[in-house]
Amino acid sequence: MASKPRWLCVCDSGSVRSVTLARMLKKYGAETLPVGIKDNSSQTVEVLSSWADRIYVAEERMADYIPAEYRHKVSIRYICGPDFWYTPGHPDLVTLYREKLEHSPPAPLGEPKAE
Repeated sequence: MASKPRWLCVCDSGSVRSVTLARMLKKYGAETLPVGIKDNSSQTVEVLSSWADRIYVAEERMADYIPAEYRHKVSIRYICGPDFWYTPGHPDLVTLYREKLEHSPPAPLGEPKAE
């Protein structure tokens, strides 16, 4: 059995944008983890970056917090900008991510699993 892709979702605190995206990406058959760059040590970010096959950042500037040897894994495909939703799963944030995922699903897994 092939292993699932591992995707790391990064935002400032690891509690709103990254959590929402990680939940939504699970429908594409991946293992996902959210992480915050402000609330976790650089060592934690490094370990999780090493684990991940792909790293999705909520804002382009967040790529600077990923250790240099793992930056080739960073994707800006699902950037959503600064957090003004303040709640994971906020309907407006879900809609934003849903539109981005429909326009550009994560490769190479194709269509998401049914909800």
